[in-house]
Amino acid sequence: MRTVHRILSIFAALLMLYLGGTGTLIQLEDLRALLTHAPEHDPVIQSIDEGRYGNGDFPAISQHDLTAAALPAATDFGAAFEAVLAAMHAGTAQATPPNFVEVRMLEGRLAGQVKHGKQVRAYDVASGAAMATTPQGWIPMPDSLRQSTKELHRFWSRRDVPGVYFELASGIVLWVLLISGYTMYYKLWKARAQMGRTQAFWMGGERWRALHRVVALAASVFLLAVAFSGTFLGFESTYHTFVKMDFNHDPTTPMSDQQVRSMAAVTLREFRAAEPETPIKVLRVRIYGGMKQGLIVTGGASTRQLVYDTETGQPATLAEPGYPVSGFPFGTQMHEDIKHFHSGDLFGLPARFMNLLAGLALIFLSGSGVAMYVQLWRRRAQNGKRAWFWK
Repeated sequence: MRTVHRILSIFAALLMLYLGGTGTLIQLEDLRALLTHAPEHDPVIQSIDEGRYGNGDFPAISQHDLTAAALPAATDFGAAFEAVLAAMHAGTAQATPPNFVEVRMLEGRLAGQVKHGKQVRAYDVASGAAMATTPQGWIPMPDSLRQSTKELHRFWSRRDVPGVYFELASGIVLWVLLISGYTMYYKLWKARAQMGRTQAFWMGGERWRALHRVVALAASVFLLAVAFSGTFLGFESTYHTFVKMDFNHDPTTPMSDQQVRSMAAVTLREFRAAEPETPIKVLRVRIYGGMKQGLIVTGGASTRQLVYDTETGQPATLAEPGYPVSGFPFGTQMHEDIKHFHSGDLFGLPARFMNLLAGLALIFLSGSGVAMYVQLWRRRAQNGKRAWFWK
């Protein structure tokens, strides 16, 4: 085990330093934005939230919504949807049933958007007139140091292949290093315990070896959490590359006017039952993957997307039985949860500081491991043993 750990460490030292360095920089950028209360439209915050509300055509929330005003508190959603449906039917080009209907603010006016196939049209609710406006939808992440570093951390360039393969391989290497290292520690601790020395930390032996051992043990839980989640993401991303995806398939199906009315009413009722005072920025209804859904984009303290199954009134996740194939073996929801677990975001600031410690520990362990190897190699070289690898 010691030989495996030593030899692998030599080859992996720069890789671990790279992962620790880029991961630490990402976390520092995140903490800077969070602790200074950066606005939601800040590029770092947008990078943190990437994928949180789904990918592709699943989200109703758009970059525009991060700065848009909430709908007026007195908005009559029933009347608004009726006005949008009437405007939709007024033109012959819009005679086909819609794939989604929503109400939101556009250009400072209460407006409705309707999707027919791949076309989205907007209407002024008050006048019913068509609006010459760009349909609101999610757009690529804005440039930021955080986003660029994240792509480096994951070995991505313009495409995810072959970067995701390096991502998975790096996770496996880290696991082997951790398992072999903790196995050696346990054997040493067990031998000391038989002599009555049961303390978990001790500084006996050479300085670099003692520091390496203490830091590795102190950061063990954080390192194991990062290794598990990072390897899991690498596995899922690698799996994703072997799944054939039909990006032209539209998972939404047309709705009747009555379905639009009833789904909007259920969505509003369920949302108000849970959050009676929260402002609304967008209310959208659609049939997605066979599920009749209502989507709310909230205003107020934060912009969030909430999805409801309007048949049951229950919240819907990013992974439901009728949804199209996500490309991830355990579904989009699991992928997003693990991604935000990996960054610490899932459990708030305490977990983020633990994640930062894991990154710093990985940097230190990479350096101290090399220092230990050089010291040992020099000692052997003085005795004429100049081999780079030994048992």
